[in-house]
Amino acid sequence: MLVSTHLPLLRFLMFSSAMVVAIAVLVTLMRPVGPSAADADEGGASSVLTVPQVAPATATWESFGPPGSSVPWIDDSVAFPGRTLQYSAVTWFRQPGVDDPAHGEPVYAEVWVEFDAQGQVVRSHVLITLADGTFIQESTRAGYEGTIVFPATDSATTEAGRYCVREMTFPDLEKPSSVLPPFLVAPDALAALGFAQVAAEPGAFPATSPPPGLEPLAVLTNDIAMVTWERRITQGSEETIYRFTTDPDMRVLRDDVVTIDVSTGEIIRERHMVEGPVNVYLPEAVPAAVFAVQTEAEVVCGG
Repeated sequence: MLVSTHLPLLRFLMFSSAMVVAIAVLVTLMRPVGPSAADADEGGASSVLTVPQVAPATATWESFGPPGSSVPWIDDSVAFPGRTLQYSAVTWFRQPGVDDPAHGEPVYAEVWVEFDAQGQVVRSHVLITLADGTFIQESTRAGYEGTIVFPATDSATTEAGRYCVREMTFPDLEKPSSVLPPFLVAPDALAALGFAQVAAEPGAFPATSPPPGLEPLAVLTNDIAMVTWERRITQGSEETIYRFTTDPDMRVLRDDVVTIDVSTGEIIRERHMVEGPVNVYLPEAVPAAVFAVQTEAEVVCGG
């Protein structure tokens, strides 16, 4: 039973000093088979908004704002009190001349989050990989304490497949909006902000597979009627196109943000995110193991 609180998405990647970049991506990404960055590149500027495959995606600051900020088209009131959620996501970022830890490849995330009776976050777990299973990052958090695992950064340990761990203490409790999939405000509010409905092919979505023997109490499925909203903003020589595909409850299933040069039509930067179905459980039915660190780290991360 979903009460409404919500989130800016992706947000999940917390990079070490050796792994700095923008976004969130995006997501849980359970490793469905999706297109490579090269595949997504084919077709030019217009194709990034119409590709009918699993769109490598990324929830971005342009879409949801930097951590702690508020964006008028995002509904921050969505909550799932007394429930545990599992969902997956795929994110992708491209900006000519700018690299990221995934080197432009789709990033897959699997997310677990437990809420108390008031809708506050009790604990969370996020595992981020590439499509082939290559480890990118893992994080767990409960209250003010958290653990993040990265690939070790020196070449000797990286080649040996070793990982490093960093224990974290946070000044504030985790906000529901930092771990929930995003929801948009009501249609009339979106229209007032300059969004209009457009025809679009949202494509395929990543799967969200429950652990063996665990049956969800409910599933927020992606196999439903969808609506795509678009807003275009021109500033100087740049036009930014925001597109969100939502379900009837305004949950964002796909997010595309593309900035182009209005004089040439060339892409300046693009970020995408695709969300999988959300599995809803009773907290007491979920094994504690899903919130435990799965990656064995041999050293403490430096710098």
